[in-house]
Amino acid sequence: MSKLTRGLIAAICVAAFVAFALAACGCSATSSSSGGGDGSSSESAASADVASSSSSVDTKSSSASADSSESAGKSANSPSAESTVTTDYSGPAFVNGSVATTPVETDIPENSVLLFDESDLSRILRYSMEHDEIPVVCNVWSDEEGDIVSVDVFDPDQIVQIYNLLSKVTVVGKSDMGILDAGYRISFELINALHISYSFEGGELLNSKDGNYLVEGGDELWRLVDQIQAEHLKKVEAKGYRDISVAEGDEFITSYPIKAVPGDLVLVDVATATDGSMHVAANGVEAKNWGDFYFTFTMPDADVELESWFSSPPGGGLA
Repeated sequence: MSKLTRGLIAAICVAAFVAFALAACGCSATSSSSGGGDGSSSESAASADVASSSSSVDTKSSSASADSSESAGKSANSPSAESTVTTDYSGPAFVNGSVATTPVETDIPENSVLLFDESDLSRILRYSMEHDEIPVVCNVWSDEEGDIVSVDVFDPDQIVQIYNLLSKVTVVGKSDMGILDAGYRISFELINALHISYSFEGGELLNSKDGNYLVEGGDELWRLVDQIQAEHLKKVEAKGYRDISVAEGDEFITSYPIKAVPGDLVLVDVATATDGSMHVAANGVEAKNWGDFYFTFTMPDADVELESWFSSPPGGGLA
């Protein structure tokens, strides 16, 4: 992660702390008098709620919205669907080491869903993308009459393509409609086990904390998601799934796919920052440590048992 991104995150954290402290004192940032304000602030009704990926096990709660999320909430209610590529990109934590050749869209319409969401995580996503810090993984998910397909995308160019198309989806206005038999969700892994998701019903309604909003301009994005998923399902038909479980150290592992296709890249979330003393292994082979809560490994043509452990206690204490 670049110094600029760490600076942005630090600034956001400081601002949040100051706002909280002011609110606790019953004063506003613009006035210290008793009548100067109640210290509260309104937040955008964003669609970036925490995803519940149907492909993974998670021991954390996933009911919070993205601007207050602390974990990537996932469930184990359906078969896993993992990445469409197998290359394990090297690079700094959270960021694909390979530079995407696809330019990132910076001319975003003012009513884009990316700007409609004014949460801190949305700003971090836009800042990271615009500074060539492509997230390690983007999950694309769809549900058509209960037929759920969830795919993790690791290719940085494809992640940029998804982001660019998402930026073209624009909010038209509030809606009282609901479409329950079909939907899409686009999710980006960010920092410190956080992620941000954009959920749509039927490709026509954006889900937000205060209801649904009509959107337009998403046809190309939905076609790309359908294409990614169709390619994945071809691999599933050819190779099948292999199971993943935790044999040791389940107190450290918070999220992992319960199934994956041989050759696919598998993402494992852990409960504490990975400073080098944290280890995860798949069938005895150590997974790649991305730092800050993330490990990856390539799925073998066999069921996998995960193990996690510390080579030394967090903080450098005695074992």
